[in-house]
Amino acid sequence: MRRILVFVLLMQSFCPIKVSAQKDTQPKDPSILARNEFVITGKITGRDTGHLVILYYDKTGKFVKDTTVLNQGAFTFKGFISEPTRAQLIGDLKATSMSDPNRTAVFLEPGHMQLELTEGFFFKAKLSGSNTQTEFDEFHKTEERCRLISDSLKTERAAILETIKNQGKSAETDQRFSNLNAKYAALNEEKNKVAIDFFTNRPDSYVSPLLMWDANDKDQLTYELIKSSYNKLSDGPKNSLYGKLMDKKIKAKEAVLVGNALPGLVAKDMNGKVFSLEQFK
Repeated sequence: MRRILVFVLLMQSFCPIKVSAQKDTQPKDPSILARNEFVITGKITGRDTGHLVILYYDKTGKFVKDTTVLNQGAFTFKGFISEPTRAQLIGDLKATSMSDPNRTAVFLEPGHMQLELTEGFFFKAKLSGSNTQTEFDEFHKTEERCRLISDSLKTERAAILETIKNQGKSAETDQRFSNLNAKYAALNEEKNKVAIDFFTNRPDSYVSPLLMWDANDKDQLTYELIKSSYNKLSDGPKNSLYGKLMDKKIKAKEAVLVGNALPGLVAKDMNGKVFSLEQFK
């Protein structure tokens, strides 16, 4: 879920917004696409009418919010992207919650793609025609055990809270919470290992810089590991949206490493006079 939240914040913060609406429901010639063009055709099971919204960065780097009308559950999206691009799909024009069951994210690629969605279960989306999405699906399969453990820990936490509600807090419930916290710590380590194994062994995947960004955003990895993994990325992923963001993060950390000169700081004092750190050498 956090990956999706970061994606939305980035889209809203860094790029101007371009809003458009799909008018054509089918490409003129499904066998011919322009350079960098993508076409998604799909169907939502369980809903025939309404709208579907897609959010992504186009080939010029601008943020696109595109809307199409469902026709007996079927839909088509078209656009232009310069690289495998993370996109978000929303089944409600007014949806605002990140936990909306009709919200999910997928990796688009230039070319024809097919998407299967189920009303109320967008997280089960199946996108074919995108190799990057296939790679991301593989990552999620290796993460499945972690998700099962996480679900069991949530159940355990709910049971402890129910005990406290009925019997009050005690040394026993404190111990149970302590044990639970230890289990959560072990789970986070396992999650980190799954992500690290992926991006250290898949330098050619556009999924790798996304996983690096997410782990770095949570301060779960060392600077040394992040930098060495980033340096091993091939040119495509390294120059992708998340690759460039990781480059900025790495340079920002390098600027404040012990032993390095502090970055230039210019500000005004209480009298409005401009001063900088250079004056205090």
